[in-house]
Order: sequence, then C-alpha cells, then structure tokens
Amino acid sequence: GSQCVTVVSAPMNQIIKGQIPLVNAIPGMQAISYLDNPIEAAKAMTSTEHQELYTVVFYNPHESNTDAFASLIANSVPYRIRCMAFDEGGIVTKWGGGTFRPVLRQQRRYLVAWFKVHRKFMPFVVFTGAANIGTCALLKQYFLPANKEWDVCIKRSPFENLQVVVKVKVLQNRDEETRVVSEVIKQAHGAHVEEPDAKYLVMTEYVGDLQKQQDSLLKGLNDQKREEIKQNVVAVYAHASCVNRETDIGRFESGRDGVRTMIATYGLLIAGWSCRRIVCGVGRGQPDTTEDNIQALSRIARGLMATGTFVFVVSYTRRLEQ
Repeated sequence: GSQCVTVVSAPMNQIIKGQIPLVNAIPGMQAISYLDNPIEAAKAMTSTEHQELYTVVFYNPHESNTDAFASLIANSVPYRIRCMAFDEGGIVTKWGGGTFRPVLRQQRRYLVAWFKVHRKFMPFVVFTGAANIGTCALLKQYFLPANKEWDVCIKRSPFENLQVVVKVKVLQNRDEETRVVSEVIKQAHGAHVEEPDAKYLVMTEYVGDLQKQQDSLLKGLNDQKREEIKQNVVAVYAHASCVNRETDIGRFESGRDGVRTMIATYGLLIAGWSCRRIVCGVGRGQPDTTEDNIQALSRIARGLMATGTFVFVVSYTRRLEQ
C-alpha cells in the first residue's frame, strides 16, 4: 500500500532494460522507464491520486531531458520520493568529461531540486563495481555539496567465494595475439565440453583495423564450424561506434558466422552487463587501469558462476608499457 517512489539513475539503457522485469517480479512493486514512458513516470511522482504500488523510476541522464527530469523532481508530491540511487559510479568518473555527456557528473542537481522544495537531504546510494581511493574521492565531489555536512557510509560487498585464476600469455609478436586468443577459447571449450551451458568471453581493445581483427578471431573460433562453440562464445569488441560515443550495448548485438557478438569498449560498456556461466574469459591486450581489470575479471563472477579463468594475451612491448 506504499505510495513511495525510488529514483534510479543508470548511464546505460541496457542496465535499465535488465532491471525493470526484476523489479516488476517483486510483489507490491512496479518499475517505470522515464525514457520509454515519461507520462507514467511523471504521474507516479506528481499525481496526488492514491498509488497502490511502490514505484521505481529508472532514468538515463541525457542533455535532452535532464532539465525536464529535475523539474519533475522539484514538482513531485511532498516526500513521495524517498530515495535516489545512482548506478555505475565508476562510469560516471570516466564519462561525463568534456563534451561527452557532462550531465553524468551533474546529477547532484536532482538532489538539490528535491532539497529546495523539502529543505531536507535526500537519502541516496551510489553503486560501483570497482572503486579505488581516487574514484571514491571523485564520487564525493560529484554528489556531495562541499558546504554541507552529510552522513557518508561506504559499504563493501565482495564476492566471498570468488575464485578467478588470472593468467598472462606474453608474446613477442603482437600480430599473434588474435590467433592465441582463439586457441585459448578452443582449449577452454575442450575442458568444459561436458557443460553445455558454459560460456566463453572474449574482450579486445580498439585497434586501427577492427574489421580485420574481428574476421581473424571469428575465423579462428569457427575453423570447423563447430556449433557448440558458435553458440557459447560471447565476443566483445571496442567498435568504432563506441569510440564515437555510442552507449547502448543492445543496439550493437549481432551475429556473424554464428558467433554471438557484443560490441563494447574494454572496461566500460560491459560494466553493467551480465552473462551467466562464463567459465573462461580472454582479453586481447589488457585494460589500462586496475579498476578495468577488476571489471573484466568480475564478468566471471556474475550470476551463479563464482569460479573460472581469465587469460590476458599481450605482446611483449605492450606488457612492458603496463
């Protein structure tokens, strides 16, 4: 019978699409996407009519609608909104700079909009899969007003049973990296051939000739057109479109030669993505930061899988750079 609302901000539509059915499956709750249904979202926050369900309004900040959303919060029924949550804080610290989605680092305005009406601090939570000391400091800077006292509590939620074996294959010739990635996946498939639901993740960094790299990898994985490998490999590419600031993973899902491919930047666009039963991950090259390494390794632990192997395949010179 609660008439309350929680606002959840997430920087990727794919995250929101994944969360909405999970919330709707909880008795007494409903989820609304502001992007897909702004009228219903506004009604949940501003209508004085009795609201039967506890409502979670999901919002992806964007320059085109952030003013309207802040105004919606300011005009909400008094105390209708009880909490705000901001997902993927690590992405906020990496994105939002320069001209690329600066609103991601300006989301404090939603808290301020509520404060100006109610003269109280809005309880809020920021979630991030990985955060070093510098990231935590940036998040406080983005979300907390410098001249206000605010109770801050940092909670850590580790994977207690996480067992990921990390291996590094160092090659002297960088041109061999793609071939070795294919070999690692095929070897992993052979070790888990009795597990039809086992998945294998391939992650690559952006290169100048992405098409050549992709064709080479897919050819290596499908040299004998083996159906079981084709169905269970998830390849993640740093596509040129991502470099051009595309952000929605879903719109890039495609299939080539039977291999399910997902196009994303190495450590960022898959941050909120989950795939069950990944037993082996392979990285062509390696992320630039420890946080991105953790994000990559955490793909193994998503869902019900808490054990597995991640192999970084790097050239000799690249290894020295890192």
